[in-house]
Amino acid sequence: MTAQAPPETAPGGSDGDVLDLVGVGFGPSNLALGILLEEENTTREPASRTTARFLEKQPHFGWHDGMLLPGTDMQISFLKDLVTQRNPVSSYSFLNYLHDRGRLSAFINLSTFTPSRQEFHDYLSWAAGRVTVPVSYGTSVERISWNGNHYEVTTSSSRGQETLRARSVVLGTGIRPHLPEGVETSARVFHNHQLLSHLAQVPSLDHRTFVVVGAGQSAAEVVKHLYDTYPEAQIHNS
Repeated sequence: MTAQAPPETAPGGSDGDVLDLVGVGFGPSNLALGILLEEENTTREPASRTTARFLEKQPHFGWHDGMLLPGTDMQISFLKDLVTQRNPVSSYSFLNYLHDRGRLSAFINLSTFTPSRQEFHDYLSWAAGRVTVPVSYGTSVERISWNGNHYEVTTSSSRGQETLRARSVVLGTGIRPHLPEGVETSARVFHNHQLLSHLAQVPSLDHRTFVVVGAGQSAAEVVKHLYDTYPEAQIHNS
């Protein structure tokens, strides 16, 4: 989602500290945007390059870390990576990632278009580690306001508060876990989005009975993981 300056208003004047763009969140969507900006800026003169900064509340790049279950695959083709449909010759393609990791031949021999979820996560992390756009990890956005000339984005981090000024703001905050009405999270009740980290904190005596609510692919993957990890447990799916 992008918030742009109203067309009838001057977009920030000549202030050197007004960024062209601030990205809130640095998941796959804004990562792809950051790569686009980097690639376009390499073809422009310095004075015409897009200035940007991305803000991510996590301390490091991560993508559904809690659901990186062994044996789970992506539901989409690797060709729907960060860049291929926009720029097939980009160095940020999934194929170039495989080549860089020395896994191109091994992946070809799998005869599949859908990589494992763990490998695709490694691809995204690989791309996030290469991109040159400024990214501030461990930074939360507290407020976004329009001052009549540009946006003001107030952030907080271990370094304190900071206000960034930008002509455009791109929101890429991802999905929010949803629980049924009346259900509250606890050490034993949690969304599958945080499955692996929460399972590690459940007392071992509680590994006897599990209830998985939901019937989609993620629920099926959770059930299989629980059967594989706790073969003596009773597992109910509804």
